[in-house]
Amino acid sequence: MTRDITPAGSPATGAVDEAFAEVRASFDRFWLAAGIEALGTMMEADVSAACGPRHGRDAARRAHR
Repeated sequence: MTRDITPAGSPATGAVDEAFAEVRASFDRFWLAAGIEALGTMMEADVSAACGPRHGRDAARRAHR
């Protein structure tokens, strides 16, 4: 037997590539959501620094929400 009987494109390679693509997409979505949450937290801190606490009453506050 001198012939190679292994198929050129094995189905396992396609399945692994597909699984890796799904993991990568999930990882990208996770970091996007984490980044949006971090930016929201930072912006809320900036608003609180400029306007005071939410629903707070203070005559010395510099701005209104």
